[in-house]
Amino acid sequence: MRTIRALLMSLPLCVPMVAAAQSTSSLREDAARINVRLGLEYMRQGQLGVAQEKIDKALQQNPRDAGVQLGAGLLYEQLREPKAAARHFREAVRLEPKNPDALNALGAFLCRNGESRKGEEAFLAAARNPVYRT
Repeated sequence: MRTIRALLMSLPLCVPMVAAAQSTSSLREDAARINVRLGLEYMRQGQLGVAQEKIDKALQQNPRDAGVQLGAGLLYEQLREPKAAARHFREAVRLEPKNPDALNALGAFLCRNGESRKGEEAFLAAARNPVYRT
């Protein structure tokens, strides 16, 4: 009985800790999304050094986000680092296998790098998604 009472009395202390952990995780996910967007905008403006800083930070904040991985793939392709680009494009697809944007980006990358058969497979997988706009 004392054990149950002790557990019940400690619950109010645990709930805020769990909520704080969840909100910290959510903040990191939001920060990663913001940093990848900033990185892509800097990349669009030709500021590849700043873009790399932002996207690398996003990767540190949330490497399990397909959008972050996709942004990294686009950046590293621009930086002419095809091995890193391929790794990030493939990771984006691994994280979200039905994500048509990731599949399309991987397909284009593969075609540009001499793997047109695999690229075509990725394009077809993207096209099978009924909500994908080409």
